[in-house]
Amino acid sequence: MVRIKKIRVGAELEFFTVNDSGEMVNRSDALIKKLKMNQNLEKIDVQPEIGKSMVELNFPPAEDMTSVYENVISSLANIYESAESLGLIPLLSGTYPGRATYKMRRKKWYSAKRKVVGKVIE
Repeated sequence: MVRIKKIRVGAELEFFTVNDSGEMVNRSDALIKKLKMNQNLEKIDVQPEIGKSMVELNFPPAEDMTSVYENVISSLANIYESAESLGLIPLLSGTYPGRATYKMRRKKWYSAKRKVVGKVIE
């Protein structure tokens, strides 16, 4: 049996951009730009997701889960403040209870995902 001496674990969170009426809005690019400029979030890799109403946050690996969770928790206030300054609410993805009209990104990277998701409004 192979024993791993050190395991490094990171985290990924995905958010929908939602307005104050609870509707998904295609404004993730504005939030991504704001998050990338936020000096308190330098250690987080902020990326667009397939939908223009989605943001992906990647937290760097650490040797223990406590450090990863502490990074996530300490970053959440800054993430919410950045979103709020744009009139947005970052809603953790997983499920969305409302109706949404998705605008998909057109880069080749997302073409495989588009095949899985199916035809949507672009």
